[in-house]
Amino acid sequence: ADDVRDNSGYVNQHLTTRSNTSGSHICMFIIVIVFGTFEYSEVVRRE
Repeated sequence: ADDVRDNSGYVNQHLTTRSNTSGSHICMFIIVIVFGTFEYSEVVRRE
């Protein structure tokens, strides 16, 4: 029972830290997509 409790605590901690980092990753991902689409539309407009 103690092992299960320790594992669940570790999983909860891991999930919370992971959700925090994934939040910033999502922001970076959106920024990259936005800039990528701007660059792509510029290239398409030139042609």
